[in-house]
Amino acid sequence: MLANLVLDGLENAIHSACKKTDKVNFVRFADDFIVTAKTPDILNNNIIPVINQFLECRGLSLSKEKTRIVHIEEGFDFLGFNLRKYNGVYLTKPSKDSISSVKKKIKETVQNAYGWSGADLISTLNPIIRGWANYNKRIVAKAAFADLDYFIFQVTFYWTMRKFNRHKRYQAVDRYFRSRNIFRRWIFSDVIKTKEGKKYVCINKMMDTKIQRHIKIKSSANPFLPEYKEYFDNREKRIKDTAIIQWKRNKRINVITDENCWV
Repeated sequence: MLANLVLDGLENAIHSACKKTDKVNFVRFADDFIVTAKTPDILNNNIIPVINQFLECRGLSLSKEKTRIVHIEEGFDFLGFNLRKYNGVYLTKPSKDSISSVKKKIKETVQNAYGWSGADLISTLNPIIRGWANYNKRIVAKAAFADLDYFIFQVTFYWTMRKFNRHKRYQAVDRYFRSRNIFRRWIFSDVIKTKEGKKYVCINKMMDTKIQRHIKIKSSANPFLPEYKEYFDNREKRIKDTAIIQWKRNKRINVITDENCWV
């Protein structure tokens, strides 16, 4: 909120210092922002001085470590995403730092869980997996999902092997790994007891998260104006309907009510 109040007006200041032919665009999230232009000279000579002047009046300054001028073909990271053109095609993917960060978090969680039950480990890992997958489900992330699913399999398999002696490790596979179908094998899972009986819970698979492209909001739409109320209501309803469908789908494929039946 404070960042939005302090930096309000920065976009207007940037556009007022440029021409339409300069193709200047501005994107901001809190105190992180991107400015694109036709040439690097426009950024160096027109944009950066205006930004410095705007921030100086508010007791702020640009971070030299984070400020870069790069070509879109080289790409850059922003809010955990990597934005880049590949042979002229613009793609947004999860950044390498974001992937490394979630891998580190998952690995540390598994390492701290050697005394836990499989169900406790699953209940701790699933929110991490769902959260990262949902954050990246609107970009080109299937390859990253597949890579992380394999990484999660590796660390959970190692966790399983440590719980059993060497001569009993074949029992570990039967105890903690099951197949959902011919395309989903060796899924880390565990059994829990409920009032209804025995149930099997399993680790979430990132590949089961459906990629849903973001629908750009109308630039003129304002949620505080009555004429756009219907537009935002329809947009919110569509998002909720999609979320409910995805939740039901995840619930159906991640809970077992019978040893050989996934529900």
